Amino acid sequence: LAHNSYTVGWICALDVELAASVAILDYELPKLSQVQGDTNTYVLGRIGQHNIVLTCLPAGTTGTNAAANTATNMLRSFPNIHFCLMVGIGGGAPSVPSDDPRKDIRLGDVVVSWPSANFGGVLQYDFGKTMSEGKFVHTGVLNKTSIVLRSSVSALRARHRIEESRVPQYIVRMLELNRKMQREFSHPGLEHDQLFRADYEHPSGKPTCLSCDIEALVLRKPRENTNPIIHYGLIGSANQVMRHGVTRDQLRDEKNIICFEMEAAGLMDVFPCLVIRGICDYADSHKNKRWQPYAAVTAAACAKEVLQFDNARYDKISNECERSFEWIWKHNEYKTWSASNTSKLFYIQGKPGSGKSTLMKYFNRNLQHKDSAAQQGIVARFFYSSRDGEPQRSHYNMLLSILYEILHQDEGFFYHQFQTEYRTQQLEKLPSTWDYDSLKEMLKSLQDYRTNKRYYLIIDAIDESEPNDRREILGLLFDLCSKMKHSVVKIFIASRPVAQLESRRDQFHSFIKLDAETRSDIYNYAQSQLHGLNSTELLTQATTHILENAQGVFLWVKLISEQLIKAHEEGLSEEEIFRLLKQLPTELEDLYKLMLEKMEHNNASLLYGARMFEFILFARRPLTVDELLHALGILNTADSDSKLIPSDALFEKHIPTSDRIILSGGGNFLELREHNGKRFVQIMHQTVREFFLSPDGPVANSKFSVSETYGHIHMAISCMRYLSVCAANTCLAKELPEFKSWDILQYKDYCQYLNRRPLASYALSYTNNNNTQDAAAMNFRCELLRVASIYGFSTAAEVVLLAETDIDNRDKDDRTPLFLAVDNGHEAIAKLLLDKGADVHIKDNHDQTPLTRAVVKGHQNIVTWLFGRGASIEEGYYDRTPLSWAAENGYLAIVEFLIEKGAYIGHADHRGRTPLFWAAECGHLAIVERLLEKGADIEKSASPNGTPLLQAVKQGHLAIVELLAEKGASTEKEDISGKSPLLVAVEHGHLAIVKFLVEKGSSIEYSGRFWSTPLSRAAQYGYLAIVEFLVEKGANIH
Repeated sequence: LAHNSYTVGWICALDVELAASVAILDYELPKLSQVQGDTNTYVLGRIGQHNIVLTCLPAGTTGTNAAANTATNMLRSFPNIHFCLMVGIGGGAPSVPSDDPRKDIRLGDVVVSWPSANFGGVLQYDFGKTMSEGKFVHTGVLNKTSIVLRSSVSALRARHRIEESRVPQYIVRMLELNRKMQREFSHPGLEHDQLFRADYEHPSGKPTCLSCDIEALVLRKPRENTNPIIHYGLIGSANQVMRHGVTRDQLRDEKNIICFEMEAAGLMDVFPCLVIRGICDYADSHKNKRWQPYAAVTAAACAKEVLQFDNARYDKISNECERSFEWIWKHNEYKTWSASNTSKLFYIQGKPGSGKSTLMKYFNRNLQHKDSAAQQGIVARFFYSSRDGEPQRSHYNMLLSILYEILHQDEGFFYHQFQTEYRTQQLEKLPSTWDYDSLKEMLKSLQDYRTNKRYYLIIDAIDESEPNDRREILGLLFDLCSKMKHSVVKIFIASRPVAQLESRRDQFHSFIKLDAETRSDIYNYAQSQLHGLNSTELLTQATTHILENAQGVFLWVKLISEQLIKAHEEGLSEEEIFRLLKQLPTELEDLYKLMLEKMEHNNASLLYGARMFEFILFARRPLTVDELLHALGILNTADSDSKLIPSDALFEKHIPTSDRIILSGGGNFLELREHNGKRFVQIMHQTVREFFLSPDGPVANSKFSVSETYGHIHMAISCMRYLSVCAANTCLAKELPEFKSWDILQYKDYCQYLNRRPLASYALSYTNNNNTQDAAAMNFRCELLRVASIYGFSTAAEVVLLAETDIDNRDKDDRTPLFLAVDNGHEAIAKLLLDKGADVHIKDNHDQTPLTRAVVKGHQNIVTWLFGRGASIEEGYYDRTPLSWAAENGYLAIVEFLIEKGAYIGHADHRGRTPLFWAAECGHLAIVERLLEKGADIEKSASPNGTPLLQAVKQGHLAIVELLAEKGASTEKEDISGKSPLLVAVEHGHLAIVKFLVEKGSSIEYSGRFWSTPLSRAAQYGYLAIVEFLVEKGANIH
């Protein structure tokens, strides 16, 4: 690959970070020559479909300037880099201990830069100017990272709401492959994660924290496991190390910084990057290097997950043999298609099993390396597949995938498409999904896009796509080619000969019939498949026979080779093996018939029969091995009485213990594939599906006959039985009366049990009710739902809801499951309950609604969802509105949301306390500013506390006092007892506020109704510094 083939930059600051990053790559690539003047040293590698260039700052140099120099050199040497990642370690800014792991940063967790309302994801906190009285004001805003990267991270965050992060899997795999790293880069142990109070300094000269005072430790709830949590927020960057807890907390509270480091600010204006930091310390004086290697690994694994887009179908396609398909680059049809400066379509036609998808994978991987005209091009691909469920057959998903890859590589196209329509809208308000017609229009817009780039669209297996609209999609692609005005699009299609393609074959600019071109490839493939044959003579004879009879079908070669290798392993002689070879069918379907006949004499096949194939053929998505084994376990417990519910113990005994039963029972029609750390079961080829589903074929009259209609019925029954075991419905509730005496921990354990059941989540798709109405069972299910809502067990909640559980059932405090989920911040459960129709208006026994509780706990997303479902933003409790609670607790984003949605900012409770009053009392400067901007009454008095300014004075919030006074608040207005702000400041010992008020003109001799001057009060309370100040200012001492 050339320098311009690399599209992702990856920068580290330390060698430990680079080591972790290199180890996490899928594989390294050969080094390239150094560009003159570039002093960086590079490692080249690949993750998924991304070519990546990694580098590290020079040894002994850190900080924003060094990072900027490194990035500048990288961009000069690799001019085609589309985006950059800054990957390494950083110091965390822990918040108040929380039960929600997303708000509780621990060592080994990961922080990903994410823009806020005022900053682009990274803040250079040491860049600004010092104003009067020494106040430091930050100036300047660094660039945001690219829209494409932010879109990728948004998609990743959404996926993590549905499934677990893959970071732990990547770490395990990396350490398995690099055993030398295991000792240094493994998790150090939870016992070494210690957080001290911000004001407790590390003893001078001590290398570890063994001598630190354990009384200064912050008590936090232990994590259940060592899996890192990924946090998203503002990262603080500077040219100095943050090692002071109090300053850390101050910046955390004022700027919402959650991580500190030293390099990112130098990159953002050179080339906006995504910053990913593993937390190795808490940015305080207790720093040590114990956690650095592991934190570097978690950051690198997270970066890999950001880059590792879903290649499910692509990854399942077999790779070509060495030297196979190289003829494509020299073929006249290809050279004509490639050399032309106009847009053209290329059609590769092939019979079933002829290697079309393998060729397309080879073509996609090698196009930019083999064809110089494509090196600067944009390559987008989609592989249709009927084996991978509806998503991989969908034309909508094809358009979505193709457009995503174009946008990912060509950010200019994004602006071309959207700047006119969405120019005045904020990014957050752009639609997260587009309908089918919108996607078609978006692809058509390439016709008018002004660029000299080439676009290559690689589309495989159109014959496996949805038949509906197939003709329309082909028409769209032909129109695209014929109407391109400024750029060139090259479309490369592979398919079996289906009517929609064959009717337009003459309109394609290039055409190849694949089985006429692959004789040498078939030979290479046969040689590779038969390498287990020891005899050179037998290998030659077998290869010659296969070559004469393969008819271009690689799949036939594969199945025949497997038969010969098996015969060889069983000890058959060379003559017997060759005789077997000549007896085997030369047509693929005849070979399938032979395999079917063998199944009818196989015990495992007969045991599970058609029911297993129903799960594999008709499942809405490929099942994992564990899911299918559990499905077989339910099939094993089937009884003539379909209502009989097997006990959990009986069910466990019937689950097969090995995946060998799947392959054995599948008669060579099935295969196991690994993807993202999980093993899936699938038919080995699309032709197997057609063989089993042919209404007049041999399977239809066999013991393995399957029907899609009856198959779904049988699957629904099996899924219902499975969920019945999991949910412990009426039958089990009656048999086990001790459920009534369970405490909350027993229910929690049971919910965890449900979450561990592999097939439970999939079975939900097939079951929509449970006709049990027994009161004891209903109470049991209601308690399960409440506990699932408390602890966040989403699968358990879904299972129980399917059993017609009362979604709005209440506990002893009148709290519904929705209220409990909201209270504990479990967004997935809250969303599930809202989608199922939970009542958003029900109050608990304290008169709190779910929305008020979400506000009190600071769960912004849930607040948004509840409002969208009709929840009132004026209905609170204790005579206070949600806005009042948000203002008190300092939730600026929620305050802004409520105001935007029309919340009344002037509402006062029975004592006259407004949202402004609460914000001033609690020291939330930004909220005070926002409320004042929106017209809050600055002089509204509360009883007995007085005005917001008086309350800020009392609590010692100087910045708020200054702001209120600047905005016109009276510095003389007394509280209900007749005390002036100055007298209140003196009584509470706030010297800085005393000075401010005196400078603003407050009388130092005013005594009010108390006949007590500020000086006498200061003397009475023993505030010497205030006494001295007042005397200095001329206060009467007599």
